Amino acid sequence: MNLSKLKREVEELESFEKKISLFNKHWIRSNKYGFLKDEDKEQLKALRKVIKELKYGQIVNEKIISLANNLMRLQIHSLNSDKEETSKIMHKFLKDNHINIRKVIDEVNYIEFQLNLFKDFYEKMIYRLGKRLDLEGNMELVGGKHADYLREMIELNNKQKNYLKEIGDKFLLLSKKL
Repeated sequence: MNLSKLKREVEELESFEKKISLFNKHWIRSNKYGFLKDEDKEQLKALRKVIKELKYGQIVNEKIISLANNLMRLQIHSLNSDKEETSKIMHKFLKDNHINIRKVIDEVNYIEFQLNLFKDFYEKMIYRLGKRLDLEGNMELVGGKHADYLREMIELNNKQKNYLKEIGDKFLLLSKKL
């Protein structure tokens, strides 16, 4: 994929916060059976902590967008033989405390880890709750949109990983030319 297409796609990444908010709306907050009212308070506290950690996925999106923008700037400045700007951008990619590529890779992996924890917790809770509900309650629990939003968050994290890999590959190609 060419750099401008990559930049455009990265800028169109869906919002992690929106996905989490929709998940909350369709699972945790609104259900006529009150699935979670009887759940262990410690488990709900742990669930809220993981959800809070997942909100960091939006910041990671913004960092990936920043890396894509910097990659575009790197290409432009290298074509213009602007060594000073090229050097500054290279420094950001490799050593910046907030958006160096290694740190962003670690953050994407952290979001993946949190999503796996969340998915595991969610599946166990669905199983436990399903055992206590009648057929109609089970249908609402299993057929809710919340499962779609969880799947979409996992897909979004996979997109983050793929875009980050693409950015890293393009950065390596560009840096070899310098």
